[in-house]
Parts: sequence; structure tokens; C-alpha cells
Amino acid sequence: MDMNQLVEMQQSLTFLGSIGGLALALLGAGLAAVLSGIGSAKGTGIAGEAGAGLLCEDPGKFGKVMILQVIPGTQGLYGLVVWFFAIFRMGLLSGTLPDLTVAQGMQYFVACLPMALGGLFSRPPSTCWPRSRTTGPRAWCCASRWSSTPFCPCWPPC
Repeated sequence: MDMNQLVEMQQSLTFLGSIGGLALALLGAGLAAVLSGIGSAKGTGIAGEAGAGLLCEDPGKFGKVMILQVIPGTQGLYGLVVWFFAIFRMGLLSGTLPDLTVAQGMQYFVACLPMALGGLFSRPPSTCWPRSRTTGPRAWCCASRWSSTPFCPCWPPC
């Protein structure tokens, strides 16, 4: 290696050290918002498809279907709140770029990661809920595996 390459490598490491902490922190906050939004969209889509099928047969259950449609949508909102808190805590709303070390950036990244992964994978595979106890095996699907329904004729998922 010649001297020019060493100087160039040192400058790039200095730049990485100066912007690396902020980049890691912003990556963690961004992942919290984006991955939670993706998980929310998937869950809302599953609940919407199942709810539309149920409403075709029984329009009187609109209120119950609407609640099941809204519940997965809250995950994206939680991710956005975590993003906002991380940005606020970093000091980006003050109008200046914060000087974060790589260790501090990694702390923000790791702190936002549970919301990112939890929001993405919080939508478990769809399960089938019966329309009523008298209709037998006819069922509709929703976005939650953990239901209080005592009878589920088509488990595993439809």
C-alpha cells in the first residue's frame, strides 16, 4: 500500500466514525417504522379478505369485522411512534445533526429493533373462526391465531 491509499483509508474511517453512529441510529428508527408498516399491511389485508367474505354472507356483523380490521393496523402506528421517539431522543428535531458515536448509534439501533421485528412478525398466520356454533364447519379467517373461540373446524389455517 502506498501513502495515498493509507491517507484515503484513514479519511474514510474518520468519515465513517463521524457519520456512522447517526447512520446506525437512523437505520434502526427507519426499520421500526417501515417493518411495522409492512406487518400492519399484511395483517390488515388478511383481516380484510376474511371480513369481506363474512360480510357477503352476513352484513349484520359489520361492527365486529371492522374491529378485527383495525386491530392489525395499529402495529404500523406503534412503529411510527417508536420512530418519532427515537428521532426526538437523538435530537434531530432541534435543527442540527447530533454527533453520535458508533456505540451510541448501535444503542439506538438495538433499541428500535424489537419494534421493527415485533411489528413485522406480530401478524401470525390466519386462523379460522366459525360464524356461529350452529353452522358447523363453515368458518371465516382472521389475522390472529390466539382467539378465544372454543371451536375452530379448519385448523391449521385455511
